[in-house]
Parts: sequence; C-alpha cells; structure tokens
Amino acid sequence: MFITPIMNGCLLMQTLKDEVRKAILNAALTEFRRQGYQQASMRQIAQAAGITTGNIYRYYSNKEELFEAIVGPVYKMYKAYTTEYSQTMESSITADELSKRQYFVMVEKTIVGLFKTYSTELMILLNLSAGSQYENVRQELFTFTEAILIKVWATVREVSKEPLTEHDRTLAAMLAGTLVEGLSFIIRSHEEAAAIELLIDQLLDVYSTGITELLRKIKEGRNNDDA
Repeated sequence: MFITPIMNGCLLMQTLKDEVRKAILNAALTEFRRQGYQQASMRQIAQAAGITTGNIYRYYSNKEELFEAIVGPVYKMYKAYTTEYSQTMESSITADELSKRQYFVMVEKTIVGLFKTYSTELMILLNLSAGSQYENVRQELFTFTEAILIKVWATVREVSKEPLTEHDRTLAAMLAGTLVEGLSFIIRSHEEAAAIELLIDQLLDVYSTGITELLRKIKEGRNNDDA
C-alpha cells in the first residue's frame, strides 16, 4: 500500500499526540495520588509530562476534564457492577445461597477485582476526590455494602418469618463501614500490586467467613427457638 508523505506526516503527528496524551495521563495519575483532586496542579502535571503548561490545555481544557479521564472509566465499571448486584439481590438471592457465600464470591470476583486492578484510581476516588463530582463515592460504596448486608439479614430472618431488628441494621452498618475502611486503608497504604492483592484477599476471607458464622448462629438460634 502506497502512503503519501502527507499521510506519513499525519500518522507521525497522531503518534506524537498519543504519546503526549499518555505522558499527561501518567503524570496526572501520580499527581492526583500525591496531592488529591483539590491540591493537584496542572502546572506540575505538565512539568512531569515534559510539556509546557500552555500545551497541556490543548489536550485537556481543565483539571476536571483530566480527572474525569483518569477516574471516570473505573467509576463507570464500579457503578455498573453495583447496579447489577443490587438488582440481583432484590430478585433472586436465597438464604441458602447466602449461607454458602456464593453471592460474596461473585462480588469478590468483580468489585474486589476492580480494587486489585485499579487500586490507584480507586484510592483516589475513595480518599482524594474531595471537591470533584466523585467526592461521594466512598459514601456510595458504604451504602451499597450496607444494603447488601441488610438484605442478607432480612433474607435469613424471612425464613422463620422474623422481623429485621434494629440490631441487625446496626450490625450491617458497622460491618459495611469496617469493610470500606479496610479496603481504603489497603490501597492508601500500599502501592505494590502483589501486597494489595494479598491484603485484600485476607481482608475478604476474614470478612466473609465472619459473616457466614454470624448467619449460622442466627439460624441455630432460630432452630433452638422452634424446638
């Protein structure tokens, strides 16, 4: 295939632009992780990317647009997963599935998988997004986790036609807060992928095992009452 000099020049120009954009995104990820959204500087990002401050605005019109390019795609994946699981919990989950930890395994393979793969982006979203449109993501994750746990307790209680208690709701909120804080701490305190993956696996193992044990005790208490 014959390529004219003009086409060659266009391809080279596009390649250079792609490389500059990649350098900007890499520099921005580091800057947002170090300073957070509010304190991050477009000038520092440009300097780290090896371009002038004026040139960075040819690629991203402002810090908000650049922040969106960094965390927006990960947030969309996270939001899609939470929406899907919320619908699943409302429609088909059973006490038996919960007791076998099947639902927790499904969540672990996807949402927790995001934490392992995109730990830096999620660390920024959960801990350093104040002042941006994503500053409530941490609360969103807490609310999602709390809703799952309330559904867990309600499902178990419904088997014996027992009402969901205020203690159940308090316990769900406590466990949700513990999990969100644990995940946030891990990705905030570590950058090595292997360490993050190991710690998250250990946290989830303790977390899901503990919930399974609590469910078992509730069931045993119900059976004893029936006896």
